[in-house]
Amino acid sequence: MTQADVKELYERIPKHIGVADFIIFTDEGVKIESSFQDEETFKYRKEILQFALTSRAAIQDIDPNNELHYLRVRSDRREYICIPRDKYFIIVITLPDKIQELKKMGVDKKDK
Repeated sequence: MTQADVKELYERIPKHIGVADFIIFTDEGVKIESSFQDEETFKYRKEILQFALTSRAAIQDIDPNNELHYLRVRSDRREYICIPRDKYFIIVITLPDKIQELKKMGVDKKDK
């Protein structure tokens, strides 16, 4: 992932409705970009990234010819989407209730 790719993602991801926050990490856990403060970034790196790495390893153990494309976990209030790309992970935190509310109003993207 080039610096231009990171910049493009940083500008594009927040434009989607329901996106609350996002983080881009290397697969070693080094922060590339984050909409969080450092403390929150560290918390997500520790928990979500480890979960994604474990999930990716499990997929490979089950079928070495298969790979993890994305991981979605939904709680009562949030959805966590983790997308592995080459040696990077993109973590997006969405607000599903907000997405449903805006879609009912006919909104499909945030205002620029």
